[in-house]
Amino acid sequence: MGTTPDTTGDNPYFIRLTLEMGTRKYANAKCDRIRKSEIIDRVCRLYDIDVSFLQTKSQQRRASEARAVAGWLARESGCVILSDIARLVNWDIGSISSSVRRLTDRFPEKPELARRLMSLKVEPEDES
Repeated sequence: MGTTPDTTGDNPYFIRLTLEMGTRKYANAKCDRIRKSEIIDRVCRLYDIDVSFLQTKSQQRRASEARAVAGWLARESGCVILSDIARLVNWDIGSISSSVRRLTDRFPEKPELARRLMSLKVEPEDES
């Protein structure tokens, strides 16, 4: 009799995925109210753009920065994963991840950008 490979147990991918899912599920109560659509809405308001502009393949600075901000806000929330944002803006996860890194690298030289983005991190909007 042969043995079947363990698809869970010591599989690093499974362990990481389980930890991510657990962290997202139990991180804090505000995750119940912050949704990927809310992140996109906040970014669109900040940049005064429509979601369709985010979804274009435009590499204009305004569109690129807005996509990076959406990814940054998702990462900072701890409630939405980058792949969700990438899907919403029709970009691949690698591009979004790189743009978030470049955005945060600019914070020390662009404190006004950092302040503006920190203002997006307020508590979820009331539904009233």
